[in-house]
Amino acid sequence: QLARCTAALLRSPDCTSGNPLLLAQVCTFIEKYAGWFSISPSAGVLDSGAQLALSCFGLASSAFQNDIASQSIMKEMTSSPFAEATTALRNILKLSPAHFATPQALAAFEGVWESSFTYANSDDGISIEDRETLCNGICQVLVFLPPKQWVASLSSLARPSIDCIEALANKADNIVAATDTIHGTHGDAMICAVLKRTGEEIRLLSTMALCFINVTRKKSSNSDNDSSEIANDLEHPIEAVLRRTWSCLSHIAQKYSYDEVISEALGGLLTNIVPIREQEGGSISILNDLCEMATVMMTVATQDSNTATLSPTLEFVKEVVDTYGYHAEIGVMSDPSLQLPALLTPSHLKGIQDIIERLLKASAVLVGSAVGDIWSPPKQVHGQSPFEGRPERRIIVQTKSPEALSGIFLVLAACLRRCPVLLIQLNGGQERGNIFVRSVEAAAITVSDKEIDTVRSAITFLTAAIKLSDIKCPQGTDSPWTLTANASRWKAIGPTVDDSISRVRGDVISRLLCGACGVMPRETLDRAAELLHSILLMSSNEESETAIMSSLRQEYFMLGDEAVAVTVKVLSLCANGSASPSLLMELFSYLWQLHQSDDTGAVAGGEAVEKFKLKFSLI
Repeated sequence: QLARCTAALLRSPDCTSGNPLLLAQVCTFIEKYAGWFSISPSAGVLDSGAQLALSCFGLASSAFQNDIASQSIMKEMTSSPFAEATTALRNILKLSPAHFATPQALAAFEGVWESSFTYANSDDGISIEDRETLCNGICQVLVFLPPKQWVASLSSLARPSIDCIEALANKADNIVAATDTIHGTHGDAMICAVLKRTGEEIRLLSTMALCFINVTRKKSSNSDNDSSEIANDLEHPIEAVLRRTWSCLSHIAQKYSYDEVISEALGGLLTNIVPIREQEGGSISILNDLCEMATVMMTVATQDSNTATLSPTLEFVKEVVDTYGYHAEIGVMSDPSLQLPALLTPSHLKGIQDIIERLLKASAVLVGSAVGDIWSPPKQVHGQSPFEGRPERRIIVQTKSPEALSGIFLVLAACLRRCPVLLIQLNGGQERGNIFVRSVEAAAITVSDKEIDTVRSAITFLTAAIKLSDIKCPQGTDSPWTLTANASRWKAIGPTVDDSISRVRGDVISRLLCGACGVMPRETLDRAAELLHSILLMSSNEESETAIMSSLRQEYFMLGDEAVAVTVKVLSLCANGSASPSLLMELFSYLWQLHQSDDTGAVAGGEAVEKFKLKFSLI
């Protein structure tokens, strides 16, 4: 039945050429039954499905251009014919890539790929998301070619994008030269359009990189014949593409990464390329090049005061730490008890360590200038430490860039998971001091912020800092560190960790309780409750009781003394380990809701407060 439907549609392509909605439905049919096409025993069915998808793509590009009625229909559609056609083709190719790894099929895909560049130039043409979908489908086939053909096939696929990027960069330079100064062109429609298209072509290179690197990582971890062939190959297929276009990309980063489209595209490309040599030792020149471009982009972002463009670069830094932080930590510790692969030589480990340290220092300095005084050493207020007194009396500087602050906390949380010794021993310079210590202080202030992502990332960082004590007693047998090595690691960082957390512990408890009373975003309550539970468990009874009572006596807690007593009871149970984080999450949820309004008796003595006291007093 499905085979007959496919054959009928192929025989009558004109039946869909007059209606974009019908064409989209045909594509949806292919998407839905792509799995059936890939396993059908009927001869030629799989090829027919792919041919139908290709035919739909061609119709989407030509059938409706001058048809006013069709254009009106497409404006009302939630998904364009291009989107459905590229998804259908991607699904077919993804499920049966080996079948289409033939010269004839590759020639057909090459024609579709090159035509997509023409369609991208029209006003109602193919979107970048649809082009990425098409690119992903073709890459799924290319990676099934023999590894010796990868460089040539990927270079051929990337060539139109590279040519387009180079032409667009020249065009942008000419526009800038004509207007005398780059800063005078930020709002210029022409330069914005050129940079938008440039970013789209860089995104396509990023899609190719991600697909090929994922495949080579999987193959390199297997023991088949391909893995040895990859291991012996001197050049990763992505390296040929980078070599051809790196100078142009560097130029774009230097001159145009102030633009959010460019910074996001370049940041994505850098991030996707990071694992290119993850399984190997030896040269780290590519990682060095990526690091240099990221540093340039961070500098441009801060000079241009568009700190939102820092986020993609910080995501790159986090990926470097996640991928190579373990190597850097080994380089820092120089532990002879660790059994390392032969390729991970001391010089290689030292090179990785230097790169990560350089990225972290640059990130800390630039984010510090972007977010304002919140990253500066805390100052005394009215003779008090900034971590003493009521939350409302502490200075909370409005950060100029919540995106940058959120990004740096996630980077540092990754460091605490992968290379804590490297981070905690790292000094950011005379003005910044120890990066870890400053980060803990900044995170303590940020947990009561109103930005969801900023609060979440600060909580993530503080949670990772608290869990560092697990180094002393690692759980399970899969830890890469020996007991002796872990003891050395904790000896190196333990005093700094304990001192930093103890300095802000009372402040964090107070801010988390304040946040639960209607201040922090509701979406962050559960994670805030988990963090408070961890802090209470690690605090002495006297310390936790003092911090709790001091916090609940503030005016932000409006439910009355009896509600205070009930809340203290629950927090005390958590502090001595008699209550789980889930109970604290429930408490936070009630407190937050009760402090939103007094319309339902959510004040001391009100009906809602009485129900709250009854519920939690019975625990």
